[in-house]
Amino acid sequence: MPTDFALLSERLRLKVEAADFHPAPETLDELRHFMALQNDWLDAIPNDRWVYFVPGIWHGDHVLKLFERIPPGASLVLMERDAAWLRSALLVNDFGPAAMSRRCILVEDDDPAHLAERLALVGDKLCRKPLPGAPSCIHTCEPIADYDLEWWSKCRVKLADFADTLRTAIFTQLCNAKCTDDNVMNNLPLYAATPGLDEWHNLFQDRPAVLVAAGPSVDQSLEILVRRAELRDRYVLISCLTMLKPLLSVGITPDFVTALDYHEISGRFLEGIETLPPGIKFVLEPKVNHAVTKEVERLKAPVYFLWNEFALAVAGPFNSYDKEGHLNARALVDGSAQTDRAALPPGATVAHLSMDLAEYLGCDPLIFIGQDLGFRADKYYPDCVYAAHPWKDSFKQRLADAAALRLVEGRDGAAMYQDEQMHCYLQHFECRWKTARAKCIDATEGGVKKIHIEALPLEATLAAYCLDPVSIVARPLSLNESNRAELFERLQDRLPVLAAFCDHLAVLVEWYGKMIAGTCAMAQAQAPVQAVLAQLGDPRFDALPDIIEHYSGSAPMARHWLDTEAAALKLEGARLKEHAIKRDALFHAEMFRAGCALRDKIKNLLEKNDG
Repeated sequence: MPTDFALLSERLRLKVEAADFHPAPETLDELRHFMALQNDWLDAIPNDRWVYFVPGIWHGDHVLKLFERIPPGASLVLMERDAAWLRSALLVNDFGPAAMSRRCILVEDDDPAHLAERLALVGDKLCRKPLPGAPSCIHTCEPIADYDLEWWSKCRVKLADFADTLRTAIFTQLCNAKCTDDNVMNNLPLYAATPGLDEWHNLFQDRPAVLVAAGPSVDQSLEILVRRAELRDRYVLISCLTMLKPLLSVGITPDFVTALDYHEISGRFLEGIETLPPGIKFVLEPKVNHAVTKEVERLKAPVYFLWNEFALAVAGPFNSYDKEGHLNARALVDGSAQTDRAALPPGATVAHLSMDLAEYLGCDPLIFIGQDLGFRADKYYPDCVYAAHPWKDSFKQRLADAAALRLVEGRDGAAMYQDEQMHCYLQHFECRWKTARAKCIDATEGGVKKIHIEALPLEATLAAYCLDPVSIVARPLSLNESNRAELFERLQDRLPVLAAFCDHLAVLVEWYGKMIAGTCAMAQAQAPVQAVLAQLGDPRFDALPDIIEHYSGSAPMARHWLDTEAAALKLEGARLKEHAIKRDALFHAEMFRAGCALRDKIKNLLEKNDG
């Protein structure tokens, strides 16, 4: 039996190998009925989508026939959990080519972590504009058989839900790419001068951590933390930035404060704080808005930035590659390996960053409070947040857009509201909790019902796990001003290199414009275009395309989408050449725009430093 079906898990493979199988049609009447049913099913499926959801493998032949018909580059997501039907299909069909293409994806479980993992393989296709004439990029096929209708129906709903979530996340990332990279650029001077987190790695091995988020139930949680103040030195306390002032207002000092919000309003969470108690350390993603880092500098608080390839690439040599041809970003800021920058996985929210930090510190268990991920009809944020930050949106403003809200089951069994953003965050967390190294405990005093995490009352959790003192040394702010000075010297040296690269791009964009406008024949433009492309191959520019593509956010994705669109439309000859010219023109125009913007950003940083 073939065992290379796409992403067939070891657990499922063992089940399949041990299962009985369903016999294929044998009599002439059975075969005729089978072929007629299959042909009618195939004829009803459009040939113009990027992703096809297929319920049931059945005998397998209809799946392979559909795979042959769908556009080149499109993917097929097959929902099948029945080991016997999988065995039957794999015994008589060769799924090897489909499996090797990585375009035939098996969904064998409707668990959120499993669905997220599978759909990540088709994420870019879920975000594309539909092919000409198609109403959407997804087609959900009707079942050809009826042996697992209830599960298929449930799975289809969850797949569609996850597809929406993934599409939203990717579009948000694309839309915010330049904004986040601008924040990285603004934070470069402090980034270069501050240490990384390596000195804290696994320093609190198997010690409990309490992770504070800003859900509406956190008011009750803070009362418990205050009441059990004698336990405060027995756990590591990690707070999101929103909760810093509320914690300080009741006499609780967090050990670490995390922040990653790209919006400037996040700087207001530190308004009105004149001094901080000793011991608070800020852990920041470099994409956090500069308003936050300015406030942290004003407060002279210890700050640690996470590893960021874009920050290191911009600050270092533009021709630094490793032996495999990849940008050696870790060795860029000062020419030596940046091993002290913790490369934590990217998270959807600051609460995810807090969880990643706790795991990096070695903490176990991870005790979550204020992680409601839903709200009742009385408030969206806790009272302590409204008191500390009166400018925060009121619940009434959230409720005004009632169409965007859904009713979900709370931990207590009663209904709660949840907006699309919270729903997305819950899916992310459930995936993370399932694979977490540490034990995860939901000690939130309320909130939505969750999976892959144990629900326990906070007071009982503290009593059970916070048994011994945890030693956390207060460390003063440590800035390496020589690194900061060297950063500006490097940027000054690299500015003319970037400017020269942009000049070459400008010439290239001009030639592509002439070809598209019809004022210059392709044959006439070929020589000058090739000459400019050769100039762009100068070793001085080796890493610049990667850096500018990152700063652009959309250029590489647009080029990839246009390439796969040409394949799906089966363009040939003159139409394919015309499509390629438009693709290259769009790509290089976006690269030119992003390159000039990056050049101006570096100029601005240098002028501020001179001022």
